[in-house]
Amino acid sequence: MLYIKHNEKDFGWGAVVNFHKTVKKDKYHQEETIAYTVEVLMNVCKEAAKSKDIFMISPPEQPNQGEMQVSVCCEKILIIFLHITKLPNKML
Repeated sequence: MLYIKHNEKDFGWGAVVNFHKTVKKDKYHQEETIAYTVEVLMNVCKEAAKSKDIFMISPPEQPNQGEMQVSVCCEKILIIFLHITKLPNKML
């Protein structure tokens, strides 16, 4: 689960559907640039959901008036919280 917020657009929680890592190498300086693409199922405005432009996507005014859509997002991941539950000894 990711909490999606971009500037003033607050989408709330979304479910990670897929992600992948891309590594690009600079030919001249031998430097690597690592980028992560994350696909998230989130609630978006119905009108914006029809657009193929990800910059036009916006959250619905009312949560029950939106539409669930998978969208590519996460230019930067600032904080990652992991909640790891303690497993019973017999499961270890």
